[in-house]
Amino acid sequence: ERIHDVPIRNNDDDLDDTSNRYVATMFWFILSRLFFVPLVGYALAYVTFQKRTFGLSKLARLVILMEFAAPSAQTILTVLYALGLGRVAESLAPYYFIMYLSSIFTMTAFGAFALYVIYYSS
Repeated sequence: ERIHDVPIRNNDDDLDDTSNRYVATMFWFILSRLFFVPLVGYALAYVTFQKRTFGLSKLARLVILMEFAAPSAQTILTVLYALGLGRVAESLAPYYFIMYLSSIFTMTAFGAFALYVIYYSS
């Protein structure tokens, strides 16, 4: 009678670039930060700014909206190295590289939309 039907896998298999989980994780990591966070943030800011501007200038509101569209900071990589988790930091680094390249397009799009919402629709 076998106790373990599932073979034990090496942790290096989880970092295989061709695995579906790796690709799905990469897309979720990038899409959540570059699309979902700005969409939710812009919606909340739009509703909030329609009711009350809190005395903020248009430029201040633009800066707030652009902060929603900015990619994640790479500070976590430095912290992980400092905590001795260099392998985890190395596995996250490619995600950040792709995120920063993608943010060229997403920040441009969200920035243009923010300019329209703040300066032309109000």
